[in-house]
Amino acid sequence: MSTGMASEDEIVNVVDSVRSVMCKEYVLLNYIFTKQALIWQANTRQLVKLGWRFDVVPGLSAHTLGKTVSVASVALGAYVIEKHFTLSHAEKGSDSEFSIEPDELERLC
Repeated sequence: MSTGMASEDEIVNVVDSVRSVMCKEYVLLNYIFTKQALIWQANTRQLVKLGWRFDVVPGLSAHTLGKTVSVASVALGAYVIEKHFTLSHAEKGSDSEFSIEPDELERLC
């Protein structure tokens, strides 16, 4: 589940709801809501906080350019990385500038 722009109270409500139906396998994704976010805007420490605070597997939902923040997030404990994908930046879709192309995805993996 992506935390989106949710407050901590909203995240608590969602986690409580998920646990109330006995769901034990889920991931909370730290969501970077700024499109084309720069590295300093990523706040990867929030990922660690999510894992610790909610006793869950943390992940990252990234709108950052490149793969640096994704790699750093894995080093901080992320188990899941969500990145936008495009076949070509030349397509000029709404997300294409911060999406990764096939060769970048291969290097990220």
